[in-house]
Amino acid sequence: MRRQRTGGWWASAKHVADITRAVIAGPGGRVSKKVESLTDNETIESVRGFLDVLSIAFAALAEITEEDVDNYDPWLSGRKKNEPPAPPAKAMKLRESSLLGSVGMLRVLGGVYLNLREAGAEDGDIQEFFKRLDRHMSAPSPRTASGGPRSRTRR
Repeated sequence: MRRQRTGGWWASAKHVADITRAVIAGPGGRVSKKVESLTDNETIESVRGFLDVLSIAFAALAEITEEDVDNYDPWLSGRKKNEPPAPPAKAMKLRESSLLGSVGMLRVLGGVYLNLREAGAEDGDIQEFFKRLDRHMSAPSPRTASGGPRSRTRR
């Protein structure tokens, strides 16, 4: 298994910046004068609200929210010579098993969060909406009862 660039962390600093831009500027990420006028505290509160909603609405994210920081990356914790590596951290497993491990999906959810907030929705309402999406976040996508998508082969 190839080691992820972000190690055992859920997201890299660049990914956090991308998610922040989606939460404050929308899915397109265009920074308007309105967005430029936001204070650091307003930006922090918006992103914190989004992350709180995510960590409550999605069970997989709730699990890694509670994970011990030392378990994120076995190479960062004090490993002794010849000691077997620790099993993959929950954040690493999340990237393999859920769309929530995709920064693209998190940016989309950040844009949805912003759009719903601008439409007057409260965090609790958005959280309930996201909870309904939770069961659809597994990856790879499970096959349907009819056998899943048909493959197209050329003859």
